[in-house]
Amino acid sequence: MKAVLLALMLLVMLGMTGCETTKPLYHWGNYTSLTYLQYTKPDKATAEFQIEKLNEDLEKGSSKNLGAPPGLHAHLGYLYLQTGQIDKGVQHFQNEKRLFPESAQMIDGMLENLRRKESS
Repeated sequence: MKAVLLALMLLVMLGMTGCETTKPLYHWGNYTSLTYLQYTKPDKATAEFQIEKLNEDLEKGSSKNLGAPPGLHAHLGYLYLQTGQIDKGVQHFQNEKRLFPESAQMIDGMLENLRRKESS
C-alpha cells in the first residue's frame, strides 16, 4: 500500500513539473500602491509623481507585451485633469473606454461632467 501511494505521489509530482504557468494579462506596476498612497498619505503621492510612475509602468508593461490593468487609464486621466492637462486626461479616459468597454458608462459620465464644467 505504501509503495502504491509513493508511486502515485511520484507520478503527480512528475506531472506537475511539466505544467506551464499562465502569463499575466496586465502589468500592475505601482498602480495599486500609488492609489493606496494617494488616500493614506496624499502629500507623498502628488498628481505629478503618480503621472510619472504610471507612465513608467505603461512603458514597462508595453515592453513585456502586457496591457494596462483596468482603471489605470481612468486614474491617469483624472490625474492629468488635476494638473490642468485636459487633452491628455480626455485621451486616457478614451483609452480606458476602448480597452474596457464595461467602463463606458462611468467614463461617459466623467466626460459629461468635464464638458459641463468647461462650458460654465
